[in-house]
Amino acid sequence: MSPRELRLRVVEARQRDVGYGIARIDREVGAAAGFQTGDMVEIIGRKVTAATLWLGYMEDEKDVIRIDGY
Repeated sequence: MSPRELRLRVVEARQRDVGYGIARIDREVGAAAGFQTGDMVEIIGRKVTAATLWLGYMEDEKDVIRIDGY
């Protein structure tokens, strides 16, 4: 993996984020990889998609990314 690649576990987005193209990850995890809130990120899984990066929720584990429609 390159420095700007992360391997995260996908969990369902909260209802308030559904339909907005938002991906939420932990602030420290994103910063360590060189990401900032508002960055466009490519998400590769069963499908490839793009999303706008937002801060994760405090109660989320550090190794998760919240997206809708996975």
